[in-house]
Amino acid sequence: MFNLTPGPQAREHLIALEDALPGMRAAHAAGRLVPFVGAGVSRPYCRSWIDFVEEVARRCGAEARVVGGDTSPEALYRLADRAAAWLRLKSAAERREILIAALRDTSSSTQGLPEQASSLVKGSWPLIITTNYDDILPVANEREPGALPLRVLGRSAQDCAQVIRGLDVIQDLTVWYIQGHVAGVAASVRQPCPRLEALLDEVVIGHQQYQGVINSATAFRRAFSEVFRRRSLLFVGSGLAESYFVNLIAETLFALGPSPSVHYALFSRADLEKVDPEFLAVRLGITPVVYGDTHRELPGALSRIAVSRDNPVAAQSSGAMLSRLSFEVPRGDHAGECQDRVEVTIRFAGLSAPRPHACVALSVGLDRIDDRIEPGYGQMAWRFFIENRKLYDDPEAWFSVPQAQSGRLFRLGTEDSPHPVFLVGAREGRHSENSDERSLAAITEATREALAAIEEAGFEKVSMGVFSAGEGQEHDVAYCLIAQLSGVRTFLDSSSGSRMLHHIEICVFDGRIWAPVIEGRINVGDLLTSRLARVLVRVADRQGRWDEYALSVAHGSTVGDVLQSYKITGEDADVSARPLTRGLTSTIYDAPVFPGMIIEVQPLISSPTDCSLPPNAPAAQAASREKNDIPARN
Repeated sequence: MFNLTPGPQAREHLIALEDALPGMRAAHAAGRLVPFVGAGVSRPYCRSWIDFVEEVARRCGAEARVVGGDTSPEALYRLADRAAAWLRLKSAAERREILIAALRDTSSSTQGLPEQASSLVKGSWPLIITTNYDDILPVANEREPGALPLRVLGRSAQDCAQVIRGLDVIQDLTVWYIQGHVAGVAASVRQPCPRLEALLDEVVIGHQQYQGVINSATAFRRAFSEVFRRRSLLFVGSGLAESYFVNLIAETLFALGPSPSVHYALFSRADLEKVDPEFLAVRLGITPVVYGDTHRELPGALSRIAVSRDNPVAAQSSGAMLSRLSFEVPRGDHAGECQDRVEVTIRFAGLSAPRPHACVALSVGLDRIDDRIEPGYGQMAWRFFIENRKLYDDPEAWFSVPQAQSGRLFRLGTEDSPHPVFLVGAREGRHSENSDERSLAAITEATREALAAIEEAGFEKVSMGVFSAGEGQEHDVAYCLIAQLSGVRTFLDSSSGSRMLHHIEICVFDGRIWAPVIEGRINVGDLLTSRLARVLVRVADRQGRWDEYALSVAHGSTVGDVLQSYKITGEDADVSARPLTRGLTSTIYDAPVFPGMIIEVQPLISSPTDCSLPPNAPAAQAASREKNDIPARN
């Protein structure tokens, strides 16, 4: 542990938050900024480390204080080693009870979750790493309006493989507990499942346990090194004082050299007496950033760094970021020697009025009026009309495009005087009693249908927003773009039509969608050209351990086709898949595959157990929509 008071030379390495903010925001916009969360994020809801170890010892019936009040690293290590040894003699239920009681600071007057934890989960983070044991972050995420599912992973080889896979593909928000996890601190757990029991077994407290992780957990050390090399870590609530973490970072630096990514550590001025900025900056390659005078300013600092889920459209106000990707994609038979090529561009921008020979396509909802289906304007359409009110002053003047048999496509103006503005209802429409029902399949179908009609109308370029990507999603909003790109691919694969359309532009103005694009977790080139979909199959045993398999299958394949390759039937297995392209009409085995789909197979369990705390999505989404003046219909 390093308790050096920084002198004048060391203070030269301290950076003010204002100076670090542009780089942090750019890394966050690209999906590369990963919070590394320490005990400070759980305070004062949970005890400090010293108080926690003493409470564990006391509840095990042993000496509950460090000798003579000595709080040196060596004294704490000795006490922690004794506490870890006593805990090993307890059953899993007893250990959980002791750890929960030792973590929760009942002397604190704070009843709610820490404000800094709530501020942290508001940001769009694909991955959060934590050294804490508690469940404050999952519970804080669950309480956020519109919260998406969250995965809790540990140090096992299977979990580490999922962490690394999440660097390259779209997965649920992940909290990586690198010191073990104790569920039930901030929210009650009815009956822990084997998965939570395994994470409880990973709890490390004593010095000997830390050394075991450093020296024997090869998969974890490799995974941590890869994350450290490929992401920018943002240390929050962590003094970076423990030799355990210093050794993990030092091992990566020794084996692989300095990291190409910039890492940051947030400190208040009150922390500086316990921090050696020069050591962090020079030896570990971590930039110390001062955000304010006290810890009370941490929630505000976190809100300034990350775009909140409550305001996903807001672009970063500073910091360089990639704003455009372009691809030349062949049309029709890819094996042909002479091919027409179409430019497909994805741009981080809003929609603007079209130029000559070009048009725009706006995402709208679908309202059933008697026996008719009409477009329902949402945020995207109203924003476009407000910004271009001089050109299109009558948004209510529209007509159905005759070529669109599904009733999803409309055009602004009249049939005698049409405007270059198409209204695309990427919804189930006539296929469902609820015409406004969303589905990924509807996005793909509506995109293909809209592009065909736009080309037949003689346009050379179209600019589209991301269809059906407003509030109320049951999956990661980035899947809407994947479905739209699939629609572009199916349109380009068709050799029919006038082939007038030469440029397809998709305008993205949601950071949650743009980040995985520029960071590579959405493989745009593959989605535009490949006739195969890559899916992941995860098979669990009764102890909660997972095996993973990746498979490429033809578009149009089903979940049953994929599982047949592994000789898996539905007789003794519980099968789920996400995301689903649309609601199930028969069994999960008949569900079509989707690029990036995750198929999970688990043994049938007769008695219910609490293995996760899923968010109450419908209620949260409804509450979120009630706060908005404009309907979320995109």
